[in-house]
Amino acid sequence: MKLIVCLENNNGVIFNKRRVSSDKKVTKKIIELTQGKKLWVSYYTQELFIGKNINKTRLVISNSFFKKAGESDYVFVENNMPENLDDCSELIIFRWNRDYPSDLKFDFDYLQRFELVSTEKFKGNSHDEITEEHYTKKIER
Repeated sequence: MKLIVCLENNNGVIFNKRRVSSDKKVTKKIIELTQGKKLWVSYYTQELFIGKNINKTRLVISNSFFKKAGESDYVFVENNMPENLDDCSELIIFRWNRDYPSDLKFDFDYLQRFELVSTEKFKGNSHDEITEEHYTKKIER
């Protein structure tokens, strides 16, 4: 699977019981990025994508996506973090470049097994600068 997550500077995902990921331009980028593939989201996350320009057969809503997502599927996480990234081949992070008091953080010990392959900065709808980072899993030798 390919994991997508939105973070603030301290790797927080949820702050004051609100999502970090509610930027319209990021949602549009995620829809474009996952074109032709399944995008798995939780029931909590579905409101970001329902009614947007995404084929309903591509959007899969489930709270158990870590067990069900296929190798080439994308999984967008917000309120439930993976226990590990063993089944993850790619990681896409959208960084908000701001500090928020977070209720839930993404565990960055995972990144030891990934390498950064590209970054892009863009102006978001809600933030002047958002950084998109793409990581791939390192090949174990």
